[in-house]
Amino acid sequence: MSLIYGLKTQIGVYLEADTRLTTWLSSGLVKIEDDFGKFHSFGKFMHVVAAGDASLASFLIQKIQASELSNSCFIEFREKIVDFVKGEIGFYPYIDSASSVVFIFAGYDPGQREVVNMDKLVKYTKLMQGDSLSPVRQNISKPLFDAMRRAAKEGKKAKILELDSPFTGLFSLEITFNKGVDIKLSDAEWSTYLMYGPNKLTAKDAPPELVIDIDIGGKPKDLKGQDILSNNCLKLIDFFFSGMIPKHQLHTVGGSVIVFWVTEHGAIFQTGEVAMKRFDGSVVRNVSNVFVNDDKICTRIGDDVKPLRELIDFFKDDGQLALAFI
Repeated sequence: MSLIYGLKTQIGVYLEADTRLTTWLSSGLVKIEDDFGKFHSFGKFMHVVAAGDASLASFLIQKIQASELSNSCFIEFREKIVDFVKGEIGFYPYIDSASSVVFIFAGYDPGQREVVNMDKLVKYTKLMQGDSLSPVRQNISKPLFDAMRRAAKEGKKAKILELDSPFTGLFSLEITFNKGVDIKLSDAEWSTYLMYGPNKLTAKDAPPELVIDIDIGGKPKDLKGQDILSNNCLKLIDFFFSGMIPKHQLHTVGGSVIVFWVTEHGAIFQTGEVAMKRFDGSVVRNVSNVFVNDDKICTRIGDDVKPLRELIDFFKDDGQLALAFI
């Protein structure tokens, strides 16, 4: 099973996944391939990363893509997805042997405004301060700052602030099998993340300091715009490679790690052979081998350059089922 991650911030949502496909062969051998993309976009509005049963994940992505849901904005998509999956999963031809799958969906809704829970800002500020009551540097986006200023001017002590910026949302969908099909939807509010991986890893296994650092902690003065986005992507990639994978011995997680940034403009990702770079200018090590070649997202495996296989293309109803997991 893969390690997948989603984080909702003040200015968009980060989605992250590795590129490893693990297949159990009939001979008993395990085949590992590191050229599998676990991300899919339903047009401009909705995007997803997946982990678990590769065939079932691909089957459901195909069904969503072929439906009216693929053109939905976030709110409508979220409201309808559970009933949609309940109606379609029974048609999966290998339902009797299916394993669990998890999706993390992120999207945009032009008809909604972004909202921020100020209790979360207070909680994270206290964590940043620790035992000290001294003020700490914080990253407050202009839309959030303007909303705070409006509330203060109007004499409101609002817990929930509406920002003058488009809404981006994040939620997960867990599909498990226990004498039937169980479907669980979990929302992530602002400055909250979702994570799923092998050994039943969830968000509780990752430190809140990572979220604080990326979304709320003060940014280095020499970084602006695209540089901040790049720096955040590097932190998330390093969190996988230097934190979660070795700490939890995640043998089914590997290859490259891709971080997508989802906003009202669609989904973009950090391309090129990205390296962790200290502020003194020294390079730590390469952390990503993902790049664009001939308009295809590719990865380098040894001396070979391979286009990433697309999740939507994996399922084929040909009467042969491979025990493959993403």
